Amino acid sequence: PIYLALIVWLVSAVAIASWLQKSAQPPGLFPLTRTPRKMISMMLPLLPGHIYYIFSGLAPVLALGFNGEAQELADFWALGRLGLIVSGLAPLIYYVAHPYVSRGGAKYFARRSFTVLVLASLFALAISVSGMLFPELWLLLIGEKYTHLGRFVWIGLGVSGLQLFTDTFYRMIIAGGETRY
Repeated sequence: PIYLALIVWLVSAVAIASWLQKSAQPPGLFPLTRTPRKMISMMLPLLPGHIYYIFSGLAPVLALGFNGEAQELADFWALGRLGLIVSGLAPLIYYVAHPYVSRGGAKYFARRSFTVLVLASLFALAISVSGMLFPELWLLLIGEKYTHLGRFVWIGLGVSGLQLFTDTFYRMIIAGGETRY
């Protein structure tokens, strides 16, 4: 079954890519005729994050699919649902932190970015610690079937908190490009 899922994923990715290549016209950079160097220099630090996001969901599923049991895969996805709850807080980054940092201009950029990053790291730490101290409360959200995962809750929440922190850092890089800091 895992081979079939992998084949379906690959075929659908190729089909979507070929369809997009034929049907979607790339947006023009009017009035620019070629990609500006400043845009490339701003995008290069973001590349590792994009590569991580491409493979982060697929790698564990394939590893568990080839080497694990169905219950282990279900446990992995159950902990992933806890991560979705934390990820649901990401719009705060987009609608609060990013404008807060961008509107200050270059003069206040470093101080505001540092403040936002410290708050994001404290929040990520608090989420992970809450998973250590009160795993049963978090397990209420995913159901009785997964009560045996209590000792892993903090790890799942810690990874999600880390992702929230890296998303915040990513937004600070984008805000830096907007403020030309």
